[in-house]
Amino acid sequence: MTPFYIASQNRIALAVLSVVVITVGAIILFHPLSALSLGSGGPGPRASSAPAAYTSPASSTVFLSEKSATSAAASIQTTDTPMQEVHIANSGMTLLRGARVASVSGGTIALTLTWGGANFGWSVHTTYSTQIYDGSGAKSTVNSIRVGDIVTVSGQLLQTSNQPSVTAQYIHDQSI
Repeated sequence: MTPFYIASQNRIALAVLSVVVITVGAIILFHPLSALSLGSGGPGPRASSAPAAYTSPASSTVFLSEKSATSAAASIQTTDTPMQEVHIANSGMTLLRGARVASVSGGTIALTLTWGGANFGWSVHTTYSTQIYDGSGAKSTVNSIRVGDIVTVSGQLLQTSNQPSVTAQYIHDQSI
Protein backbone atom coordinates (compact mmCIF):
# COMPACT_ATOMS: atom_id res chain seq x y z
CA MET A 1 0.00 0.00 0.00
CA THR A 2 2.91 2.35 0.47
CA PRO A 3 3.74 2.83 -3.26
CA PHE A 4 0.13 3.79 -4.04
CA TYR A 5 0.11 6.33 -1.19
CA ILE A 6 3.37 7.91 -2.43
CA ALA A 7 2.05 8.14 -6.00
CA SER A 8 -1.09 9.93 -4.76
CA GLN A 9 1.01 12.41 -2.80
CA ASN A 10 3.12 13.11 -5.90
CA ARG A 11 0.01 13.79 -8.00
CA ILE A 12 -1.41 16.13 -5.39
CA ALA A 13 1.89 17.98 -5.11
CA LEU A 14 2.08 18.30 -8.91
CA ALA A 15 -1.50 19.62 -9.07
CA VAL A 16 -0.86 22.19 -6.32
CA LEU A 17 2.36 23.31 -8.04
CA SER A 18 0.47 23.72 -11.38
CA VAL A 19 -2.21 25.87 -9.75
CA VAL A 20 0.44 28.05 -8.07
CA VAL A 21 2.35 28.55 -11.35
CA ILE A 22 -0.83 29.48 -13.25
CA THR A 23 -1.94 31.89 -10.52
CA VAL A 24 1.46 33.62 -10.32
CA GLY A 25 1.62 33.85 -14.12
CA ALA A 26 -1.84 35.44 -14.27
CA ILE A 27 -0.91 37.95 -11.57
CA ILE A 28 2.28 38.93 -13.40
CA LEU A 29 0.54 39.17 -16.77
CA PHE A 30 -2.51 41.17 -15.69
CA HIS A 31 -1.17 43.28 -12.82
CA PRO A 32 -1.43 47.03 -13.64
CA LEU A 33 2.21 47.64 -12.76
CA SER A 34 3.43 44.80 -14.95
CA ALA A 35 5.69 45.52 -17.95
CA LEU A 36 3.60 43.03 -19.92
CA SER A 37 0.32 44.77 -19.13
CA LEU A 38 -1.44 46.10 -22.24
CA GLY A 39 -0.72 49.76 -22.83
CA SER A 40 1.45 50.31 -19.76
CA GLY A 41 4.56 51.24 -21.70
CA GLY A 42 6.84 49.61 -19.16
CA PRO A 43 7.09 48.94 -15.45
CA GLY A 44 5.64 51.37 -12.98
CA PRO A 45 2.42 53.31 -12.80
CA ARG A 46 0.97 55.02 -15.86
CA ALA A 47 1.96 58.61 -16.51
CA SER A 48 -1.66 59.74 -16.93
CA SER A 49 -4.81 58.73 -15.18
CA ALA A 50 -6.77 58.47 -18.48
CA PRO A 51 -8.93 55.39 -18.93
CA ALA A 52 -7.54 52.55 -21.05
CA ALA A 53 -10.61 52.36 -23.32
CA TYR A 54 -13.17 54.75 -24.74
CA THR A 55 -16.72 54.05 -25.83
CA SER A 56 -18.14 55.80 -28.86
CA PRO A 57 -21.21 57.88 -27.92
CA ALA A 58 -22.94 56.87 -31.17
CA SER A 59 -22.53 53.14 -30.66
CA SER A 60 -21.36 50.54 -28.20
CA THR A 61 -17.99 50.18 -29.94
CA VAL A 62 -14.95 50.33 -27.68
CA PHE A 63 -11.81 52.18 -28.83
CA LEU A 64 -8.32 52.13 -27.29
CA SER A 65 -7.78 55.88 -27.63
CA GLU A 66 -9.91 58.98 -27.32
CA LYS A 67 -8.71 60.15 -30.74
CA SER A 68 -10.02 56.95 -32.40
CA ALA A 69 -13.39 57.27 -30.66
CA THR A 70 -13.72 60.94 -31.65
CA SER A 71 -12.83 60.35 -35.31
CA ALA A 72 -15.21 57.37 -35.53
CA ALA A 73 -18.06 59.40 -34.04
CA ALA A 74 -17.39 62.22 -36.51
CA SER A 75 -17.47 59.85 -39.49
CA ILE A 76 -20.85 58.33 -38.63
CA GLN A 77 -23.56 59.71 -40.88
CA THR A 78 -26.74 60.60 -39.08
CA THR A 79 -29.21 60.34 -41.95
CA ASP A 80 -32.48 58.49 -42.11
CA THR A 81 -31.05 55.97 -44.56
CA PRO A 82 -32.81 52.63 -44.10
CA MET A 83 -30.90 49.39 -43.99
CA GLN A 84 -30.53 48.29 -47.61
CA GLU A 85 -30.09 44.74 -48.85
CA VAL A 86 -30.21 42.88 -52.14
CA HIS A 87 -30.25 39.08 -52.13
CA ILE A 88 -30.65 36.90 -55.19
CA ALA A 89 -30.72 33.14 -54.65
CA ASN A 90 -29.60 30.60 -57.27
CA SER A 91 -33.28 29.86 -57.88
CA GLY A 92 -33.93 33.52 -58.79
CA MET A 93 -35.76 34.32 -55.54
CA THR A 94 -34.98 37.98 -54.86
CA LEU A 95 -35.16 40.17 -51.76
CA LEU A 96 -34.89 43.97 -51.98
CA ARG A 97 -34.91 45.68 -48.57
CA GLY A 98 -34.84 49.42 -47.97
CA ALA A 99 -35.57 50.36 -51.59
CA ARG A 100 -37.00 53.82 -52.31
CA VAL A 101 -39.97 54.12 -54.67
CA ALA A 102 -39.02 56.24 -57.70
CA SER A 103 -42.32 55.91 -59.59
CA VAL A 104 -45.56 53.95 -59.68
CA SER A 105 -47.29 53.26 -62.98
CA GLY A 106 -50.22 50.87 -62.88
CA GLY A 107 -48.89 47.56 -61.60
CA THR A 108 -45.21 48.46 -62.11
CA ILE A 109 -43.11 50.12 -59.42
CA ALA A 110 -39.66 51.59 -60.12
CA LEU A 111 -37.31 51.29 -57.15
CA THR A 112 -33.83 52.65 -56.44
CA LEU A 113 -31.20 51.48 -53.99
CA THR A 114 -28.27 53.82 -53.39
CA TRP A 115 -24.87 52.92 -51.93
CA GLY A 116 -22.51 55.86 -51.85
CA GLY A 117 -22.58 57.32 -55.35
CA ALA A 118 -23.93 54.18 -57.02
CA ASN A 119 -27.63 53.93 -57.87
CA PHE A 120 -29.26 50.58 -58.59
CA GLY A 121 -32.59 50.67 -60.39
CA TRP A 122 -35.16 47.88 -60.17
CA SER A 123 -38.48 47.35 -61.88
CA VAL A 124 -41.06 45.54 -59.75
CA HIS A 125 -44.10 44.03 -61.44
CA THR A 126 -47.18 43.22 -59.41
CA THR A 127 -49.77 40.58 -60.27
CA TYR A 128 -53.20 39.70 -58.90
CA SER A 129 -51.48 37.39 -56.38
CA THR A 130 -48.97 39.99 -55.08
CA GLN A 131 -49.59 40.59 -51.38
CA ILE A 132 -49.01 44.17 -50.24
CA TYR A 133 -48.76 45.19 -46.58
CA ASP A 134 -48.38 48.54 -44.86
CA GLY A 135 -46.00 49.37 -42.00
CA SER A 136 -48.35 47.91 -39.37
CA GLY A 137 -48.75 44.64 -41.28
CA ALA A 138 -52.27 45.32 -42.54
CA LYS A 139 -53.17 44.47 -46.13
CA SER A 140 -52.80 47.32 -48.58
CA THR A 141 -52.89 47.98 -52.34
CA VAL A 142 -50.55 49.27 -55.05
CA ASN A 143 -52.56 52.52 -55.06
CA SER A 144 -51.36 53.31 -51.52
CA ILE A 145 -47.67 53.17 -52.50
CA ARG A 146 -46.25 56.64 -53.12
CA VAL A 147 -43.02 58.03 -54.61
CA GLY A 148 -40.40 58.26 -51.84
CA ASP A 149 -41.80 55.36 -49.78
CA ILE A 150 -39.35 52.78 -48.44
CA VAL A 151 -40.33 49.22 -49.33
CA THR A 152 -39.19 45.63 -48.98
CA VAL A 153 -39.93 43.37 -51.94
CA SER A 154 -39.59 39.63 -52.33
CA GLY A 155 -40.31 37.81 -55.53
CA GLN A 156 -38.91 36.07 -58.57
CA LEU A 157 -36.17 37.62 -60.72
CA LEU A 158 -37.25 38.07 -64.34
CA GLN A 159 -34.50 36.75 -66.58
CA THR A 160 -36.03 38.07 -69.81
CA SER A 161 -35.80 41.76 -68.91
CA ASN A 162 -33.07 44.21 -70.01
CA GLN A 163 -32.92 45.76 -66.54
CA PRO A 164 -33.15 44.08 -63.13
CA SER A 165 -36.82 43.18 -62.70
CA VAL A 166 -38.77 41.23 -60.14
CA THR A 167 -42.26 39.76 -60.20
CA ALA A 168 -43.32 40.58 -56.64
CA GLN A 169 -44.88 38.03 -54.34
CA TYR A 170 -44.78 40.32 -51.28
CA ILE A 171 -44.35 44.06 -50.88
CA HIS A 172 -44.05 45.64 -47.45
CA ASP A 173 -44.37 49.44 -47.53
CA GLN A 174 -42.67 50.66 -44.37
CA SER A 175 -43.70 54.29 -45.01
CA ILE A 176 -47.47 53.81 -44.83
